[in-house]
Amino acid sequence: QIDYPKNKNTLSVNANISAPRGGAIGAFIGISPDYDIQAHLEGSGPTGNWAGQFTAQINDTEIARASLRVKDKALALRANLEAVDFVQDETVTLFGKIATLSLDVQPTEDISIADFSASLSAETLKFNATGQLSPIDMKIINRVEYSAEILETQQLNKMLQPLRLEPFELTGYVSGDITAPKITTIFSDMLVAHEAGVGMKAGGQIETTLLGGSISIQTTGTLENIAGKALAQSIPDSVV
Repeated sequence: QIDYPKNKNTLSVNANISAPRGGAIGAFIGISPDYDIQAHLEGSGPTGNWAGQFTAQINDTEIARASLRVKDKALALRANLEAVDFVQDETVTLFGKIATLSLDVQPTEDISIADFSASLSAETLKFNATGQLSPIDMKIINRVEYSAEILETQQLNKMLQPLRLEPFELTGYVSGDITAPKITTIFSDMLVAHEAGVGMKAGGQIETTLLGGSISIQTTGTLENIAGKALAQSIPDSVV
């Protein structure tokens, strides 16, 4: 139920979402199909000072709670996720069971620009982003910078076999607009190993451009300190 009366600058929301066990929604978000999922969104107040709450639960256990506040054109979102034992093993390994999210959008003196910041903290990774967006045209991105710290690489390494990565950090930025963003990712001192017994240190830059449904990727980088038993055995003694 959404109530936005004419001639009144107020908004009331009271909505429920139900996803019975065995449905597509649970599988899409990584929840075991053996559970029922319920979600509830409610909020009320004038549009210039509005507050709302979102909760989600599996069976009778709450797994997510979020608050949203809009005041004087500033937006603040805070969310907590605790998946307990309901999330499938692959998702748990990739993200963990507990995560917190924050998102802030603050107006500036220039009405066409708003300051933006976001952070995600999970058991396996930490992510932060800051930059500027355009409230007038949300397609515009005024260079959003980000950093990510990958704390656990077990699930990632399963996808990269026969390569193996140690925990690493990334930095970069997003520019352009939503319809054709350019994403630049920078990494250095990334420790990479091959199951054959070769290790190395990698660094470089990846530029990804999304345009019209196509993806363009350009990479530059270096490999340093290449060493290992397998490499040493392949080099003749006369060369060494």
